Amino acid sequence: MSASGISDDELMRSSPPPPSPTGNNFELPPQNSQPGNDGLGAGAGEGAENGQAAPAIVQPDWTQYAHSVATTLQLTTEYRHDLVLGHINQAFVSLGGLLFSVKQQLDRLHPPQAAYTMPAALTNAIDVKAAELFLSSDLSAYKEWPNKKLMTQLKADGNIPAGVSRDKAANKLIGRYIGSKFIHYRNDTKDLIGQSMGIFNDTLKKFDGPSWGIYELTEKIIDTVTSTGVVVSITLPFVARVAFLRYLYAAKLDESMNGKVPSDFWDCIDAKLVKIREEKKDAAKITKVFQHALTKDRHRFGDAAATVSINAFMLSAEAQGNRVAAAPAPVAGPSSSS
Repeated sequence: MSASGISDDELMRSSPPPPSPTGNNFELPPQNSQPGNDGLGAGAGEGAENGQAAPAIVQPDWTQYAHSVATTLQLTTEYRHDLVLGHINQAFVSLGGLLFSVKQQLDRLHPPQAAYTMPAALTNAIDVKAAELFLSSDLSAYKEWPNKKLMTQLKADGNIPAGVSRDKAANKLIGRYIGSKFIHYRNDTKDLIGQSMGIFNDTLKKFDGPSWGIYELTEKIIDTVTSTGVVVSITLPFVARVAFLRYLYAAKLDESMNGKVPSDFWDCIDAKLVKIREEKKDAAKITKVFQHALTKDRHRFGDAAATVSINAFMLSAEAQGNRVAAAPAPVAGPSSSS
């Protein structure tokens, strides 16, 4: 008995026998067939000895039989098409038809899952939290790490329900959206830092003309990243972080001598952050690195306060100790958001 409720005997009786190879649906090879036309220099069969090509062995056409089986099993158009295209012989058509019938019934019991669509509430949450995370003064890394951090945060905050959290396709879609946000943030920030340097003089191999002060650059970065309506205030720790980014940007420019930084700029930033954490270890020493970058930036571009107090943006050792062990240690800033 087949899965469709039809016995094998009934199936075979209800299906017409395969067409005969000698039926009207088959033709012999063209009359102009000549021995040796296969390129091997000799004809095949006894007829070749008399100067006549031996008739080719014609295989039966199982198309009609496949259609009959498909009709008997009430296959959908899709499965009927697959059965007809895949026919080889009677055994294949019979067995294939039964398998397609079983699969068809399984499809009805377990219909394919509809494609996941991100709700507006989730996209809004990602827009807000991604901007806040990127603009944090103690972000541990700019590539890969923010994606993972934000995904974990969204699940912990209930923005991604447990059912969706276990759906691989849904997670992939959400991950792509998160990744696209941070890619845009990195590209926009890098472009703004480049513009803040002034105009590159190809003859002198340096930047001339008006440049932006560190506060102006910080404001433009925040305004660009928070274009979706997120409100982020300018803090001294983040100003120092931006100064650090521009300090390394300028160093890369000095290496290239063409007014452009390499495409792996953010990889270099992340590597530098790791090196600072490994070498300095102590929070006060780590923060001094950013204080130094801000001081250097003030001397080169101006508009920062003449005196920058390290205590104004130093991370306490206790704040570092309270971080999740799996996360890289922070670099500078008063919060523990990253």
